[in-house]
Amino acid sequence: MLLSTHYQGYSPNFELFSQLDKRGLISVKGKKVLLDHCVRMGKAGCTANTVKIDLMICSIPREYEALSKNSGYKPSVLCDIGMPRFDNLIGESEKLPIKQILFMPTWRVKYTNASEMDFVRDEYFIGCKELLESDELASFLEEKNMNFVFYPHIEMQKYIHLFSAKSKRIVIRDAGSAIVENLLWKVQY
Repeated sequence: MLLSTHYQGYSPNFELFSQLDKRGLISVKGKKVLLDHCVRMGKAGCTANTVKIDLMICSIPREYEALSKNSGYKPSVLCDIGMPRFDNLIGESEKLPIKQILFMPTWRVKYTNASEMDFVRDEYFIGCKELLESDELASFLEEKNMNFVFYPHIEMQKYIHLFSAKSKRIVIRDAGSAIVENLLWKVQY
C-alpha cells in the first residue's frame, strides 16, 4: 500500500513522478491510497484522467457527491469516512476556556511560485488582509469576548509576513508556532 495525504506524495520527486506516472512511463507496485486532508468540491486537479489512485478518502458527504459527479472516479475508488484529524473534536469544544474562531484559508496552485508583488495584488491576499484589518471583525471579537486565529495553509506560509492584524484578539500563526491538530481543538492564543 502506498499511503499519502497528497497524490503522488509518496514519491521522491512529486512533479517528475506525477508526470511520468500520468504518461504510464513508470510502474508503481502497490495500491495507491489518498488520505486526503482537504475538501475537494470540484475537480481540483485530481481526476481519474490526471491522477491514478485506487482509493480516495472523502471528508464529507457533499465532497463524495461532487467527486462522484465530476472526477471520473468509480464509486469503488471514493470512500466517504470523514476527516480523521477531527476525531478529537468530539466532546472537546465545551472544555475551551475562551471561544475562538480558527480561520485556515486554503491555497491554490497559482500561488506556488508567485512573487510577493503578484501575491499582494491577488484577491486571495486582499480578501484576507481586509478581514484581518476589519473594524467590524475587531468589534465583533471584543463584543463576544472571542479570539480569532489566522493560520494559512502550509503552502501559503511563505507569505505570512505580509499579513497584519487590527486587533489584539487576532493572532496570525505560522507553522513554526502551532500544530494544526492543536489549533483545531485547543486554544492556542
